[in-house]
Amino acid sequence: MGTDGVVGIKNHFSLEIYKSFNLSSRYATSSVFPVNPRLSWIIQECPSFLVPFYLLVTSSKAVASMNSLVLSLMIIHYFQRSFIYAFLIRSSKPVPISITFMAFLFCTWNGFQQGLSLTQVNQVPGDFLSPNILVGVGMWLLGFFGNLHADRILRNLRKPGETGYKIPRGGLFEYVSAANYFAETIEWSGFAIAAWNLPACKFTNSFLEGSLKKHQIFSCICNLYSCLPVAARLIPSPMVS
Repeated sequence: MGTDGVVGIKNHFSLEIYKSFNLSSRYATSSVFPVNPRLSWIIQECPSFLVPFYLLVTSSKAVASMNSLVLSLMIIHYFQRSFIYAFLIRSSKPVPISITFMAFLFCTWNGFQQGLSLTQVNQVPGDFLSPNILVGVGMWLLGFFGNLHADRILRNLRKPGETGYKIPRGGLFEYVSAANYFAETIEWSGFAIAAWNLPACKFTNSFLEGSLKKHQIFSCICNLYSCLPVAARLIPSPMVS
């Protein structure tokens, strides 16, 4: 089995662990060692920025321009998530240290495998005008800015002091249950198309599964979408958040 296959198999197990903790963190009620939500987010996300950035700038071999371009998409995303989005979070709900730690491990591993794949192992096919780059980067841009817009809607969903679930309106929330997940799925689908390798595809798959699982969780909590068919779970009525 090649390096790409080994990386993909290892990624499968790390994703399963991470998704279980990631989906449960939102609904956790207490923790022996609670972590400030902003600090937790920085700790969780920054390895997916720092590790690939380090591998890119310290690579022992010349990194092809297309590989640098695709890896830069990941670096830009996680810079925004680590050092901009973290300070925009309005929630004061502490995050369990177990969630923070497991997410940190996942992001460290994912940053390493994506960085290693694109700096040492896999060659991105084509050039700036190749279909995988044009389509992939275009989708990444749509997903990236769609995710920013969805996050802004969610941040302004509640007035100061308000708690409980509310229905977000506007943008993709008029068409999909979890617009932020949906936009990020588009973003990472573009990344996978541009990169055209197994680790990127497996990483993207986790966001699709996360969107479906989040819809199922909210269906149980709010009983809003139990009558919808499976095919409609990514495009139902607006979802609570």
